[in-house]
Amino acid sequence: MKTIDDKQKNKSNEKNEIERHDEKQTYEEQQTSDEMSVKEALPAYNRDGYYTYSDYLTWDDDERWELIDGKPYLMSAPTANHQILQLELGRQLANFLKGKKCRAFISPFDVRLNHDTLDNTVVQPDVLVVCDKNKTADGKALAGAPDLAIEILSPSNPKHDTVRKFKKYMEAGIREYWIVDPKAKTVAVNVLENEKYNTRIHGEAEKVSVHVLENCVVDLGELFSEMIEEQQAPDEMSVKEPALAYSKDGYYTYSDYLTWDDDERWELIDGKPYLMSAPTVNHQALLGEIFGQLYAFLKGKKCKVYVSPLDVRLNHDTLDDTVVQPDVLVVCNKNKTADGKSVKGAPDLAIEILSPSNLKHDTVRKFKKYMEAGVREYWIVDPNAKTVAVNILENGKYNTRIHGETEKVPVQVLENCVVDLAELFSEMI
Repeated sequence: MKTIDDKQKNKSNEKNEIERHDEKQTYEEQQTSDEMSVKEALPAYNRDGYYTYSDYLTWDDDERWELIDGKPYLMSAPTANHQILQLELGRQLANFLKGKKCRAFISPFDVRLNHDTLDNTVVQPDVLVVCDKNKTADGKALAGAPDLAIEILSPSNPKHDTVRKFKKYMEAGIREYWIVDPKAKTVAVNVLENEKYNTRIHGEAEKVSVHVLENCVVDLGELFSEMIEEQQAPDEMSVKEPALAYSKDGYYTYSDYLTWDDDERWELIDGKPYLMSAPTVNHQALLGEIFGQLYAFLKGKKCKVYVSPLDVRLNHDTLDDTVVQPDVLVVCNKNKTADGKSVKGAPDLAIEILSPSNLKHDTVRKFKKYMEAGVREYWIVDPNAKTVAVNILENGKYNTRIHGETEKVPVQVLENCVVDLAELFSEMI
């Protein structure tokens, strides 16, 4: 947090430098404010594009900035739902912490993650909890890592929160980091274990424990119920819940599914039908590249890779009311494809590529069904953030790691198989 005295002193010292640079371009890339909530900017008093906290204190208080490794990011105004979620999270945490030593804060509040070294990373988590009062002793900023940081995603800033800040929070030793997705109505809880984040994704009806606060539970049902409903045009939805003419009280099985129009792509989850819209160009580009890398590795081996549309009957031997079509899948047991028409049972690897309108379908519904069915590895590819969430089944639960766009990621169920994410995301238009 910046005081008026600090700003006046620093601005006086920087006056001549500002004048020398006042003709420099402010933004590296010109983008409208509604397209980006995080911008990579060069302030007018630029010094080769690298800054520290002392520089940060001189910047205009009318704008919200963050520094990551000395690079500035200009934050746009939050949406109504962002503010609603932020305040509700703050309320639930503040109520629990009343009378306790830990304190909850909400943005804007400066967090100097590496204040004792380079002091070139300053962030403003949407919500944070601090248990060491010495870290807030100067009354202006937090010096060091909070115990809990919470970020609420905006459609245009997923990379900032899920890649840049994910990495910096992990490096700084933030013990717990929540990423709230308002669109999917999920919360990814990242808990630091052996200097790496162990991730669990929770759905909108759950009550989620805060690991760093004993006995503290956040009610996601209460949290997401506060949101304002945003209307979407029909062509914005890639997953629809239709009322079919051949409805039988809205419950269907694979035998019903086989009678439906081949011109439409459907999935069944617990007997409920979902109509899938046509994929985008980037979706298909990513699908083709993933398939190509896996196909090249598996050529001549017993496991086989397939692409959608191929029916996967997850519970074919019981209710047979869940039929999905993963974008890419790997099957190592040839008996599961013996009928030549579908996969009977869980594939070894399932990969889904997100679309902006199908987040909940892939990250909640199918996440849950794949875990229950015993899919050993489930990848969720996010084209917008250019990340891959790799979910590995351990003791009946998924253990999640999020990988960025330049990494080479091992496929756990295929020994020595690695997918090159740089090569993958370079295919996007």
